[in-house]
Amino acid sequence: MGILNAARRTALTLIDTSLRAKITAALVLVAASTSALSGFFAINASVSAMRREQQRESLIIAQTIASQTDELLGRTRVALQDLAADPVIATLDAARVRPILNTAATSAELLDGVVVADAKGRIVAMDAVPPETGGLLRPSPGALAPGLPSAAPGFSEVYRSVSGRWCFAVVERVRRRGAVVGEVAGIVALNRHTLGGLKRVRFGKTGHVIIMDGTGRVILHPNSRRFLQDIRGELPALVWSQSSGSMVYTNAEGSRQLAGFAHIPQSGWIVIASRTLSEAYGPSKRLALLLGVIFLACLLLAALLGAALAGGISRPIGRLVQGARELASGNLDERLERTSRDEIGVLIDSFNAMARRLSRMISQLNAFGYSVAHDLRAPARAVAVFSELVLRKNAALDQETRRELALVRDAGERMRGMLDGLLELSRISQVKLAPESADLSTIAGEVAAELAAGEPARAVKAVIAPGLADRADPRLVRILLKNLLDNAWKFTRSAPEPRVEFGRQAREGQPAYFVRDNGAGLDSALAGKLFMPFQRLPNAQGLPGLGLGLAAASHIVEAHGGAIWIESAGRGRGATVFFTLRAG
Repeated sequence: MGILNAARRTALTLIDTSLRAKITAALVLVAASTSALSGFFAINASVSAMRREQQRESLIIAQTIASQTDELLGRTRVALQDLAADPVIATLDAARVRPILNTAATSAELLDGVVVADAKGRIVAMDAVPPETGGLLRPSPGALAPGLPSAAPGFSEVYRSVSGRWCFAVVERVRRRGAVVGEVAGIVALNRHTLGGLKRVRFGKTGHVIIMDGTGRVILHPNSRRFLQDIRGELPALVWSQSSGSMVYTNAEGSRQLAGFAHIPQSGWIVIASRTLSEAYGPSKRLALLLGVIFLACLLLAALLGAALAGGISRPIGRLVQGARELASGNLDERLERTSRDEIGVLIDSFNAMARRLSRMISQLNAFGYSVAHDLRAPARAVAVFSELVLRKNAALDQETRRELALVRDAGERMRGMLDGLLELSRISQVKLAPESADLSTIAGEVAAELAAGEPARAVKAVIAPGLADRADPRLVRILLKNLLDNAWKFTRSAPEPRVEFGRQAREGQPAYFVRDNGAGLDSALAGKLFMPFQRLPNAQGLPGLGLGLAAASHIVEAHGGAIWIESAGRGRGATVFFTLRAG
């Protein structure tokens, strides 16, 4: 849940951030996802390939040794079969048999001694090779051959000979006229000659060869303490169910091993070519680390390229946004420099053309409005002044005529006030923003003090939140707050305990300033119309004002790039004007 919440917060942050950040994030995410996917498969495939190669190498070593050993044992057995078929051997005459055995013992590649025994297992003859040159059996003729099987031909179990060496025998039957009369046994010392050399085989730093018999006993191991130990519990079952393969197992020392194994058909033994897993898989781990570093470097490069591409897209768009803000703030001379010939360049040209046209139109409109307001101001003043003069100089006028002249005078004064308001609104619309740090709380407090001094008989409670500041034009902010607070002041005339409040609160996730009163209130259907010039509430009759305050406030807020709106629970329940000074 924590990861999901973090992802949700990140997504919401990206939604609310700038276009450049969104484009950068999108490009980086595309690059990262593509790189991560391809990098994962590449690293996984490379590591798997290297590990398969290490397994294959161990298997090849085991198969090679098993094949060579099987071939050697096969040649030895064939030699003993030929020896057992010799008619001289079948005579069991020691004098005639011994020379043949001497020749066989010295010429055979694997044999360390040859013995001929009768059908009861008594030694008839043995080779004369002395112990120091390889002879192993030195019992006297007629003694039983210890450890030699008398039942079936083949390979005996490992046994200790009378000379103290660990050996096994290759046994073949001796027949005379079809009947078994004895046996010939070739004695092989495990730690001598070719077989003994296998325990010194090394590959890598920890690689070694193990040979065990069909029962799981170790008969060859570089560690002599493991000789004749049963290691079936260390090995997986596939060692006995398959003729060859690779495996990972944990030996008696607790070391994880990667091994290849292969069976020797002649003897039923199993060759295991083993080394530590850390050494075997070390290259693949280093490769994974190298590929991971390369992947991260590629990802960083993709991020940098994404940021560069995003900057190339977002910078001109940012200039367009800034230019639009300048236009909105009243800077009609804002123009943008075209830096590319793509669609954004065309958009910049269109923006500049729009800005020039808008500047001409607004200049013409302002000139027209100012001219009309200024030119009508004098006739309106003349109507009011001359109506007043007529009333003063003609005391004999009847009551009805005096009433009508008073209406003309009041209408002239009202028209002059409206024209003054239009001129003021026109001047505000032409003011260029000069934003700086503005202390809104201080300004609101000063405006409230002025309003209270203007009506000392009223006890209006003004609540100003302290410490509210923003970047804005202080002159326009003063006009904004004066209009809003003045409206609130006016509409609390009928409230028994009038209260006006200025503060800030979150609205739709954004901080918004507000001016709240507990006065007359309004219908929500009228709220949007009050920001048009000369629009007044029906319950505002008899209150001073021309309906231009909210229009001026709306213009000032929009010039700052913000928004303004009114909320009310209904008539008699007060109203709140919210505004922001920057676009959300």
